[in-house]
Amino acid sequence: MNLLKDLLGKQVIAMVSGLLQPLEGTLIDYGPDVVIINNGVKYLYIPAAHIRFLMQNTEAAASPDHVDQSLPSSQDTISLRPLVENSKGIFTEIYITGVHVLHGYIQNILDDYLLFYSPVFDTILVRMKHLKYMIPYPAKVVPYALKEDELLSNLSAVSVEPDFNRQLENMVGNFIAMDMVNDPQKVGLLKKVQAPMFELVTPNGESIFGLIDHIQTVNFPRK
Repeated sequence: MNLLKDLLGKQVIAMVSGLLQPLEGTLIDYGPDVVIINNGVKYLYIPAAHIRFLMQNTEAAASPDHVDQSLPSSQDTISLRPLVENSKGIFTEIYITGVHVLHGYIQNILDDYLLFYSPVFDTILVRMKHLKYMIPYPAKVVPYALKEDELLSNLSAVSVEPDFNRQLENMVGNFIAMDMVNDPQKVGLLKKVQAPMFELVTPNGESIFGLIDHIQTVNFPRK
């Protein structure tokens, strides 16, 4: 990642897997597994594993002389997980897959997934390995023009397993929706989980078998 040293403070373009449009802004910092870009309004924390390529944007306007400090990391070396941990309790935008950009709060950080609360979609399990970018909003931003106590009125403690596979096993017998898409093959009754595979029964009664590793998000069932 030291190859990016000469781009620090310069305007860059980042092509990220799953995104049709590139992410643009000033390269603020980077670490072994994350790149931080400021687009003039927000900070974008991009996992390095999903960056297809990054290049200087020679056609962009000059970078600003001063940019507000980014989300602090608890370690000397910038790393993704501490940054995610420091975003807990901050209204945050994350992108995983499809057309949905999720807005809400990181409720918990487990071994290999996040527990994310969205006022629109409720509680969602988000696989860390599929996180494409994260944007923590400034404290002055009022989401959905609501007060914080109104926004979090439906947020409650959820008991989960630290490992995603084990958590999925605990959800057997529940209806789930995967990957935030309107796809009948990703919505149904979770019948069995035997890593590395799962069995999902679709609305028409058909059993579909898939690899757990390809699951990006799961809507958490409320009982």
